[in-house]
Amino acid sequence: MRFIQNRTSIPIPPIHDFCVTPENTFGRPYTLMERVKGTQLCKVWFYPVWFTEEHRKTVFRSLVSAMSQLRALEFSAIGGLDFDTDTGSHVVVPLLPSLADISNGNTIETRPYTTVHAYLLGEIPRQTTSARSLDHKISLSLLRMFAGALPDTSFDGPPFVLSMPDFNYQNIFVDDNGQVTSLIDWDDIFAGPRQGGYARYPSWITRDWDPLMYGYPTVDEPSCDSESEGDESESNKDESTLASKDGTTKKDGEIPSREELQEDSPSALQAFRAEYLAIFEQVDLASARYMRDSHVYEAVKIATFSPFCRGHILGKLTKYVFGKGENEKSGHTFSAWSLKEGIRVGDWVNG
Repeated sequence: MRFIQNRTSIPIPPIHDFCVTPENTFGRPYTLMERVKGTQLCKVWFYPVWFTEEHRKTVFRSLVSAMSQLRALEFSAIGGLDFDTDTGSHVVVPLLPSLADISNGNTIETRPYTTVHAYLLGEIPRQTTSARSLDHKISLSLLRMFAGALPDTSFDGPPFVLSMPDFNYQNIFVDDNGQVTSLIDWDDIFAGPRQGGYARYPSWITRDWDPLMYGYPTVDEPSCDSESEGDESESNKDESTLASKDGTTKKDGEIPSREELQEDSPSALQAFRAEYLAIFEQVDLASARYMRDSHVYEAVKIATFSPFCRGHILGKLTKYVFGKGENEKSGHTFSAWSLKEGIRVGDWVNG
């Protein structure tokens, strides 16, 4: 955080003290930072009185102004960030295992990567080796196709940049007018792709690309991925009854208000992304090409590193690549389920 504070004007709370080990008076790692001013964006985003076009655009302009500054902090590889006391500079180091990895007994560090495809495709074989069932291996095989094909190869190599790890509205504080006053929660920051760094959409306007985490009521195909505890998708609800997050329901297809749901519709999210991209183009037109499809890269990345969300994202990516209409000649509909069933009986996994 101090590295970023010393090189940008991004509004990060000043750090007064910290310790990364439990060897201190508190008996645990800690960070002591200045009290944040403003209100969490998540507390006003769905408040009808506050949520105006002017406030929303102010939030977006303020975020673009802050995040675009990370463009200047470049690295030659994808990996964790550490301070080299010998050279007095920050260097890229192997990525530490995630909490999910540690809980599964995997404590292996992964080397720094020099391309985006090596970063994504290097993770999939590691998970395939420890896959608990054939279903998991088949899901990973389908994911390998998307991870190899969807990230733009022209953005594959360096430079790599820093990214706010959890670019979501609970970590963004704003004043009454929507001006960003502080960005918090920079834990686990690392050097990564530009389309996953400064040139990406905020996470809450790409929620429709992570269906398991998205609470907007839709009628869609269920996930076919048994590796996730979230097999029962929102789409399995009766079409005539749509439930909001507070448990209230609407009959006959009437969707609760965004305030009740605490969610925006897919069309609204798409419009917000277009709005954010247009604002970004005004600040950094050259980097807008990284952002345009950054939500697709983000979905592939989440599917790669989060087995819990993988099945539903595979369904989303399948529709994105193959479309959701019925094949006129065969009468068959492409879906993640049909693709996985094809893989199941093919020579790729059985040969």
